[in-house]
Amino acid sequence: MTSFDPRHNWRTSNRCSQSFSLHFAIPQRFLHFLYSSFATSGLRPHIRSPTHIHSLHSFQEARLPSHSLSATIALLRQPTTIMKSFTAIAAIAGFASSVAAHGYISSPAPRMPGDGLKAACGDQVFSQQSSDHFGNIQGSLQNLQGSHPDCHMWQCKGVPFEDAGKIFEYTAGQVIPMTVEIRAPHDGVANVSIVKISSDTVVGKPLISWDQYALTSSPMSAHPDWTSFNITMPDVSSECANAGDCVIQWYWDAAKINQTYESCIDFKMGGGSGSSPAPSAPASSAAPVKSATPYPTAPQASATPTPTKEVAAPTATTGSGEGSDSTLPKTFTVDTFVTWLRANAGSDAADKVRRMIAAQRPHPRAFRV
Repeated sequence: MTSFDPRHNWRTSNRCSQSFSLHFAIPQRFLHFLYSSFATSGLRPHIRSPTHIHSLHSFQEARLPSHSLSATIALLRQPTTIMKSFTAIAAIAGFASSVAAHGYISSPAPRMPGDGLKAACGDQVFSQQSSDHFGNIQGSLQNLQGSHPDCHMWQCKGVPFEDAGKIFEYTAGQVIPMTVEIRAPHDGVANVSIVKISSDTVVGKPLISWDQYALTSSPMSAHPDWTSFNITMPDVSSECANAGDCVIQWYWDAAKINQTYESCIDFKMGGGSGSSPAPSAPASSAAPVKSATPYPTAPQASATPTPTKEVAAPTATTGSGEGSDSTLPKTFTVDTFVTWLRANAGSDAADKVRRMIAAQRPHPRAFRV
């Protein structure tokens, strides 16, 4: 490392250059001071190295008013102040990288982050989502630390039923007005579906769907149906009779920038006409149709499954004795892979892979279709 010269850019012959050097030298000395503080303090920050003292004296040379300089130096001499400042800077940097805003359901009232999310996914995920309801799933995954087996980030953005607010009671055929607030558009696809929580599958077909959604090439004002629309409730009384059985899920995926948004509305439905809903499909796999026509008036093309966004984790098929099946299937979800790995390679390997996936460094086969 190049030695620090306190005379560099400090004394010059004219006032203009001196003013420039003053503004440059102060932050230079301050940053050098902080760097040497962290680099030399180690586990015992009260011990000061010669480099630290030299940097502190160099910082004092910056011609600040004596009263403010002495107060600043006294504050910076405190190791707790230095470490608290560093922690705050690191937290702000991490938060800023994940907060990019973008969209959620504003009506009817969706699930919002609460103690259930904090318990399932940890304090950092809770803090991020509490301060920014518009954030994406990938941003929350970046804040996921440690092992959180109960954190189902791809279901309602990790917010569990414990955080449900109002439970709406709907009937078959009821028309529900919905409002979505989008703060920053991103080219993607979207749909609104009824999702069975226990299996994380779509009940029947999506209620409304877009194969082009929130395009940056077209003003939001030209597409009011992206943010204000109606859905008609099918008869899902047999699937969604009790609170916590199902949610209405708004799902927006901007694949080009790897950002996915979800909001969930809790509801229940009493007895209806008795007609059976269509077979279920994976919750995040329904392919949008060509227009935003509510179902079932328009047929839907066959859905393309996206296993990475499934949350339900079927356990690996195992038998007893020597005949147990340890073969990894050709396609699988993240949770399926982690479960399989835990059964065949141990918990340490499985937890390591889960942390890698949470950091967006997935196993190359985990996202194959």
